[in-house]
Amino acid sequence: MTKAEAKPAADALFLQVVAITHRGRGRDHNEDSIGAGPWRGPADMGKPAVLRFRIGRGRAAAFVVADGLGGHPAGEVASQSVVERIASRSATLGQDLLAAARHLTADVNEQLYAQMRASENLVGMGSTVAGLLCSSDQCVVFNIGDSRVYRWQDGYLHQISVDHVTPGRSGVAASLGGAPFFVKVNAHVASERWLLGRRYLLCSDGVSGVLTQETLETCMALPALDAVRALIRAVRAAGAPDDISMLLLERTAARPQSPAPKTGA
Repeated sequence: MTKAEAKPAADALFLQVVAITHRGRGRDHNEDSIGAGPWRGPADMGKPAVLRFRIGRGRAAAFVVADGLGGHPAGEVASQSVVERIASRSATLGQDLLAAARHLTADVNEQLYAQMRASENLVGMGSTVAGLLCSSDQCVVFNIGDSRVYRWQDGYLHQISVDHVTPGRSGVAASLGGAPFFVKVNAHVASERWLLGRRYLLCSDGVSGVLTQETLETCMALPALDAVRALIRAVRAAGAPDDISMLLLERTAARPQSPAPKTGA
């Protein structure tokens, strides 16, 4: 590549994120957790939050959905720990985000088992995770379990995470924590080019498990806040048997109007 062909790294990445987490019908509490950069979603949000980010050169941010394992103790503790640990490490991810995603998921897994060793009431707790690590010129997707990451572009939705499930059996085949003794994890990790016009949807199986591909694509074609509202309505119409959590991320060309989170009506 000649100097004329080489493209300098972007000075900043501007993002808009629409986020919500809410307990499913018939559930007494929400075992999902979400995070976007330094922001953490409350346990039971009444409305989506609209967040705007500027990620400057040399910096990175993490965007995460975590789903505490059903049938295991303290699912909400596990998912909250996953989100908190990933957020706390975002400032020290380094330049290689692919390697950072692998190290980060391994570190979170070790932390969950350390919490279990410290409290027998937590033994067996676990969580899925699906997320994006973003810098000004990189985007890396990672996941463990059945929480998903989708890429939407030109009217089509593609799943870019990999489900860790055992065919014909309920539950996940891999998770952060989730066993009474230490088990290593091997996260799915992949690099993405984040172009204008692309969107990414991170969600728990409380969303992906009840909506068809056609419904997801139809909702995602709407403006971001409307898309999330439509997804919520569709999940509720399908019975909302599980907790509902999602982040919809899109790159914006203009500088964000305000660094502070806004709540969407």
